[in-house]
Amino acid sequence: MRERPNDPEDYEGLGYVASVTLEVRETWKGSVRTGERVETFILSASPCDTNVQVGLTVVALLNKEDGQWVPVWPFCGTRFAASDSDVAAYRRVITAARQALDRWIQARLAGETPDFEEAHSDWRVLAAIHPVTRWDGVSGLGSEEFDAVHSFYDPRAPPDRSRVQGYRDELARDVVAYPSFDNTFALLLKLLRGFPNKDVDRVVANVLETVVTENPPPHWAIFAFDLLRERMGEHPSPRPRWSYSSEKSFSEIEAGNAQDFVREWPDFKQRHGLKPQPIQPPAK
Repeated sequence: MRERPNDPEDYEGLGYVASVTLEVRETWKGSVRTGERVETFILSASPCDTNVQVGLTVVALLNKEDGQWVPVWPFCGTRFAASDSDVAAYRRVITAARQALDRWIQARLAGETPDFEEAHSDWRVLAAIHPVTRWDGVSGLGSEEFDAVHSFYDPRAPPDRSRVQGYRDELARDVVAYPSFDNTFALLLKLLRGFPNKDVDRVVANVLETVVTENPPPHWAIFAFDLLRERMGEHPSPRPRWSYSSEKSFSEIEAGNAQDFVREWPDFKQRHGLKPQPIQPPAK
């Protein structure tokens, strides 16, 4: 496979679905005009996959190579906006990224040395505000241990607080205003370790009360529970994790951790006098 394939056939091993025609309604970065039609393709089995159908609103992140439009990232180069709020969130972060880049270029042309990392951190916090763009924001706000790969499997690894210290008030407001029901929820909590906030604690408890009845509860909820225990002054022991030397399979260990969470949750609420209320998660 070429590093940046130009033909959909080059993506077959990744789950290529079909070519699609997009009618451009807005352009936030680039020179494509409203009303133009763009030919590209969408992959299945990706984090951003959905049922492709005529009339679907998408946010397409594309590059033009050798006359063909290709996704900037094969698995999530096309995002599926489920609501006007989602579209507005994408519009906000993409426009902000373009404006930040323009300012950086102008500063360099003027002989200045702008702080690109500070601007990038500002953008990541902006992206973290809305659940639909939250992963793009939180996956880069921590240290090397807090990258897109390790974060899925070890959200309890300590973040680099020096990079997020000045943003944690904003991140706390994001958690309270727009709680997410996926891995990013635990990742945001990880960034808020050691940052007391009663409203955050309340929302975390409400989210956990909502998902604890699922069979099984999502694995991110177990991480979030341990982070909440820590926020409430407890010292949870590390939970079993699978390794090649484990006697149990990965699924057995995950199932055991989920069962422990369900069993421990009522006692935890009683210890701290919590009376959380389930909240309506976003439609899947």
